[in-house]
Order: sequence, then structure tokens, then C-alpha cells
Amino acid sequence: MEAELINANDSLVTVLKNGTRKILRRDLRERFRFNREDLHRFSRQHPEILKKYKETLPAQAKPISDFDIELRQKYPREINLADLVSQLDGIKPGGSDAGKYHSAILGILQAIFYPSLANPKKEVPVDEGRKRIDITFDNAAESGFFSRIVHHHQVFAPYVLVECKNYSQDPENPEFDQLKGRFGRKRGNFGLLVCRRIDNPDLMLKRCKDIVNNSDQIILVLEDVDIRELIRLRNTRGEAGVTSYMQTKLNQILM
Repeated sequence: MEAELINANDSLVTVLKNGTRKILRRDLRERFRFNREDLHRFSRQHPEILKKYKETLPAQAKPISDFDIELRQKYPREINLADLVSQLDGIKPGGSDAGKYHSAILGILQAIFYPSLANPKKEVPVDEGRKRIDITFDNAAESGFFSRIVHHHQVFAPYVLVECKNYSQDPENPEFDQLKGRFGRKRGNFGLLVCRRIDNPDLMLKRCKDIVNNSDQIILVLEDVDIRELIRLRNTRGEAGVTSYMQTKLNQILM
């Protein structure tokens, strides 16, 4: 702002004894009392300045993973995502263990997709309490699969909605319709339908393709086999492995 005003020979410009033209910072602050809206407007008008500012931020300013936080402790706990597989295997399909399955999936997905998915919430009431979403995540992805969903595939996804089905049989149209009914212009159009096993993968894939072909919505189905593989990939290859696996699942629907 100082440079712009000096070039415009603004009234705030002071000429020093050596001929240097200058504006006092206190005068700038007095004229430009930036609030959130002003900063947003300035960033849009001067994207190059925002870019330079981001480049000056130290690496420590970027969010670090739960695992890095744990490793910095004096006595770090052993971190092994594979333990989550045993937790999943201990839950039997059926209504009696639906609550256990629901809670387990929340923790497992949080471990797999952190930091892209943040702020998990369980049993979220929507539409004035008439409906509930099993799990919601804020889509905080700056890279990876959930960022590609938004920026590459152009899917509106400020949140990722999850429905958990602890069934011994394949989810059918009513389960897909239930998740589709949770989508909207505020919550977004991307969701995960998590179930125990898929006996008819061709029919399941067709249901997912029908949704993509007839709307701007996407539902990916994850069964126990997918969850185990995602845990393994997160434990061995990190976020890159998870992104590759999820993109392959999505490509099967889109192609």
C-alpha cells in the first residue's frame, strides 16, 4: 500500500531532507484499518502478495500429523495402524453391534484420512432433526484425494458424509437413497457408504455409476477389504498410498 500511495503522490507522502519520499507506517495504519472483509478483498486484488506471504511462512507453520506429534513426546507411544484391523475383526455384522461398528469406523477413517478430513462428528442431526448423518468430516484437504475431488473433478464437497451399514448383506437402493438424501447445497455432494462386505460387486458398481451419470453426486462404497487395505497403505506409504487407492476406486465409477 505504501508503494502504491507513493507512486500516486498521495497526501500521506512525506519528503525527507535527503529527498526520499516516504509514508509513515502509523499513517498507513490510521487510514487502512483492515478487518477480515478488507483482507479478503485485498488478497483477491493482489494475489501475488498473498503468494509471497505464504512462501515466507516457516515449515513449522504447516499442520503436522498426529503421528509426528506423538513422536515429539518424551515417551512416545508405539504407533501401528494395523491394530485397527483387529478392532474391526472383533465386530460381528448385525444390528446388535451396529453402535460398535459405527464408533470403530469413525476412528478408523479419522486415522486413515487425517489431516485431509478433520473435525469428525457422529450422529449429526440435519433438516431440523428429521434426519441424521452417521458421520460427518470437514473437508480440510489441501492436497491428495479429497482435494482432487473438489479441484480436479469439480465436485462440491465442503463436507464428506459417511453412512455406516453393519449388514451381513450388500447395501441396496434404499441405503444409497438415504445417503443421497443427506446431500445438499450446504453439505455438499460427496459421501462414503461403508459396509462389511460386497457379494455382488458388479451390481454395486452399477449403482455407483448410475448416481454419477444422473446427478452431480458421488458415492464411494468401502467394504472391510477396502478398509484393511487403506490401513495397510497408510501405515506403509502414507497419504500418497491412500490417495492412489481412493483414486482407483473413483476411476472405476467415472470411466
